Amino acid sequence: MGYRVGLSLLILAGFALLAGGSLDDPESTEERQAKNEISVEAVKEFTQLSKYCEEYRGGANDIRKSEIYKEYLSAMKSFSVTNGTGEIAMIETDKGGKNLTIQVTAGALTFQNKDYPKKKSAIYQAVKAMSVGDCVTFSTKKARSLMSTPAYDGSEESVVCDDSFLTVFTSIQPCLE
Repeated sequence: MGYRVGLSLLILAGFALLAGGSLDDPESTEERQAKNEISVEAVKEFTQLSKYCEEYRGGANDIRKSEIYKEYLSAMKSFSVTNGTGEIAMIETDKGGKNLTIQVTAGALTFQNKDYPKKKSAIYQAVKAMSVGDCVTFSTKKARSLMSTPAYDGSEESVVCDDSFLTVFTSIQPCLE
């Protein structure tokens, strides 16, 4: 029971920080949402997705757990972030800068691009001027659990309870001061 409460608090803390707030200042989350710096729908979607983890861990048997896993995968098909606020955690390229990897953290959540943006794309050009630690406003589509990729081939539980996502960044800009 204590683990579930801890997980719920961690998720709520992630949402407070994803929305640009702090745990000490709950009004800042509402202010950010009012300014449309985070999609209320994205928060609702992820809150719903996080419930799958609790249900999975409390599943009566492997049959029920596999049903929850399939429901989670189906729900993930529509998960996206619109105007989320986060921080650049990683900017890496291969030799020559062709393959760009971007990682953004937003509270307890991590988003990483699953496709390499082309050098002339708006995403590549925007990130070119950024550094690790910079505050960014970002939007994503087609998110999926990092643990569900062939590189990790995670267990059902690790996929359902993962807080790291491979995604397609549709926009990424420095935060406005």
